[in-house]
Amino acid sequence: MSVQRTLRLTALVVVLMVGAGGAMAQPAPPAGAGSQQAATMPARPGMPTAAVLTFQSNLKEPQDSGQMMADILSARLCAVAGLTVVSREDIEKILNEQKLTLAGLVGPEQAVKVGKLLGAQLLVTGRVTVAGSAVYVICKVISSETGQMKGFFLTLPQNVTFEQLLEKTGAKLGGSVPGWAGELIPPEKRGPDPVDVLKKLLAGKAAPPLAVVIPEQHIGRAVLDPAVETEFKRLLTGAGILPVDVKRSVGPEVLRHRREAEQLRPLLGPVRYLICGEAFSEHAGVVHGLTIGSARAEVEIIDLRTGKILLADRQTARSPDLSEHLAGKTALQKAGHEIAMRLLPKLFECFPAAPKPPPKAEDKP
Repeated sequence: MSVQRTLRLTALVVVLMVGAGGAMAQPAPPAGAGSQQAATMPARPGMPTAAVLTFQSNLKEPQDSGQMMADILSARLCAVAGLTVVSREDIEKILNEQKLTLAGLVGPEQAVKVGKLLGAQLLVTGRVTVAGSAVYVICKVISSETGQMKGFFLTLPQNVTFEQLLEKTGAKLGGSVPGWAGELIPPEKRGPDPVDVLKKLLAGKAAPPLAVVIPEQHIGRAVLDPAVETEFKRLLTGAGILPVDVKRSVGPEVLRHRREAEQLRPLLGPVRYLICGEAFSEHAGVVHGLTIGSARAEVEIIDLRTGKILLADRQTARSPDLSEHLAGKTALQKAGHEIAMRLLPKLFECFPAAPKPPPKAEDKP
């Protein structure tokens, strides 16, 4: 490519960025004056992330037109307020490390894997084709979370310059992504904070000493930290209950095989309620390049004073990830969370009412 063409393309990048996001260099407008701002992403916790993959192109000139399309469209998207764009260098590095070569129209299945690798919620992919007397541009924006996609199709005359092609494609993409993001990125399905729920249920109650011991294993691998047990402890401490650490005096293997209350009572000292059980995870296969972890957890809550099993529950969960170990851990965490949010509210119902504080001196008759 000639130096003159390179300079023109460099200028085009600047024009595209300033044309759509010139407000970036301006002071932030006052509240309520956002109607004249460049298009912004729909409100969503965190900033959505996009990655532009190399386009497939049969243009004769320039020879690296697909790469240049991706580079300049990435620059164009950088001007969209509220959008984070994965750098082209990072994309090439990550895909090379994973030995992946992607050019052209990526399918929904690939989008899920690539999006997870790149940390991108939106993938931009496309193709430029010369056919007959026209140049066709196909551009797709794919959600790496759902596989859903949006796109557009441009028909340009055969004598269109590469700079004009980039300008029209960039303008169309930059104007479309803000609206599409709200449709393609699923809203976070958040119910009430589980810790807040437990805190409300615990209000006015006096929590007796309790302990959590749930050993687990990942078939064929050693387990570093028990995910189900950790999830129970996270929720309990968040609600204001500090579980008694009994592992320093009693190993998990002892608790696994000695469930009888009369045997456990002298070992666990002041503990009134013991949350115990076991869990395991295993490799469940590979889907579209992602490792699937499958997990099952079984949990009991024992009243050591009476020896009765107050509550019992079980849960199976699955989770995808790039690593087998992380997939198994995430599945165990999901299973633990589901069981905890079913059992802990019922356990709190067994707690006695908290004693009322003594009256202040000035309140006494």
